[in-house]
Amino acid sequence: MRKTVASDLKNTTKTEQIVDTFNNKVTSLFNGFKQTISIDSLNKFIELVLNSQRHIYVVGPSSSHAMALHFCTLLKYFRSNITLLPTDISELPKCLINIEPDDVLIVFSYYRFNRVALNIAKWFRKKNATVVLITNSDANPYGKFCDLQFVLPSDVESIFQSRILGFFFIELILHLAYEKSDNEGNFAQLEELFLFFETFSASSHNT
Repeated sequence: MRKTVASDLKNTTKTEQIVDTFNNKVTSLFNGFKQTISIDSLNKFIELVLNSQRHIYVVGPSSSHAMALHFCTLLKYFRSNITLLPTDISELPKCLINIEPDDVLIVFSYYRFNRVALNIAKWFRKKNATVVLITNSDANPYGKFCDLQFVLPSDVESIFQSRILGFFFIELILHLAYEKSDNEGNFAQLEELFLFFETFSASSHNT
């Protein structure tokens, strides 16, 4: 019995140590972000996001797709003309018809880098559109195609590179967009649509 208790305590201590170490690593990511982020680049990005005359295209291959989807979903509260691009090359060409110089491509791409996403960036550059990259590595193949590039630290000495700063960055951009916007965007229209289609289930006390 004592051996079992001692073993449980050892396992608990080890878990606590791992949690503490991991927490410190994640905290260091935020500290690194704060020290290196370019406010000028942030302001330029916000201007692009809030310019409703520009069509915004977003792509995120593989594990970066979750960030791209999250960004698109929430950005639709602020503005229209947003397209989440597929990386299926049988469907992609139909989404890239009539790309204009005023259009914006936002690429979420962490190492390893996806050839389809890279070719999308090349296509937008060919059409003289604006390309913005959110990545976790300075050494990436997108550089010569990008107008703005945000490199977010991701190394927490874990089995996977952390995406936590990627999602934080999305929340930051949306918060800045809200603070700097002079209108209410699509909030009221979306709320009306949610009610009409009963998108969200009623709370238990209303049933």
